Amino acid sequence: MTDSSQRTRAIADRLLADAARYGERGIAWARLVLGVTVTLMWPIVHSENLGNLVPRAVATLVLGVLALIWSLTVLYQLLSKPPGLGLVYGSITVDAILINSLLLAYLFAPGVSHDSIVEVHSTALVYLAIVMAGLRFSQAAAIFGAVLNSVLFIALVTVSTIRVDHLRTIGPAEWLTVGIALVGSTVISITIASRTRVLVEQSAHETLLSEAARARLGAYISPKVANVVLKESELRIGGERQNVAVLFSDLRGFTSYAESLEPEEIVDQLNDYMRMMVDTISEHDGIVDKFM
Repeated sequence: MTDSSQRTRAIADRLLADAARYGERGIAWARLVLGVTVTLMWPIVHSENLGNLVPRAVATLVLGVLALIWSLTVLYQLLSKPPGLGLVYGSITVDAILINSLLLAYLFAPGVSHDSIVEVHSTALVYLAIVMAGLRFSQAAAIFGAVLNSVLFIALVTVSTIRVDHLRTIGPAEWLTVGIALVGSTVISITIASRTRVLVEQSAHETLLSEAARARLGAYISPKVANVVLKESELRIGGERQNVAVLFSDLRGFTSYAESLEPEEIVDQLNDYMRMMVDTISEHDGIVDKFM
């Protein structure tokens, strides 16, 4: 691997790490909002069911509290460091367990609004969790999230075919719908992760090219002029007319003056003089053409 490729990969990895942190933080905030909503609103809306210890109502409240606690834990860890593999895969696993546990409550405590597990609105959270795994901008994480959620959800759907209370058997059409939804959300998740990496690597490569061009131009013109040139999509042949000042500077009587000094003193004084001149010219966006 060439030095340029290594630098490109290093920049891309740094950008992806920053993007993964923001992605994980966004998911944590979304989970936190959902957990707070369930924790605060569920006892109000389902106070009677909770008082009677209805399993599904109690399970939903407990899962909401767990989602709240996990979200706060993730946000706290992200304050001090970017998300590591343990946090990423742990977060994906916790989301999968929470969502499928919610469906498990519907499975063993069915309601009057549905007679099939695939009709439960909460199944949409499974597909959402698969897509969100891609927001970690890692193909491995996206595949892990898709496989884990798919295995758990298919297991629940399979169990629901065994006449659980009032749930009916899942038909071929519903199995096909579940399969299409799982495959579709998996493709979206992997596409988000892989396409983002490609775009980031392209951006990193273009950044390196821009830096190299700016460094080459900086040897002849000021950084400000170099930035203006690089921002132009097309340079006009013949240049552009500008009002400029040209300065030729010399030290009067330097030859006779230098004869009375030691070589080290001459070098130090010349360096001080040139440093002051160059700094002043640079402050006014000037260009030093040459030293003679």
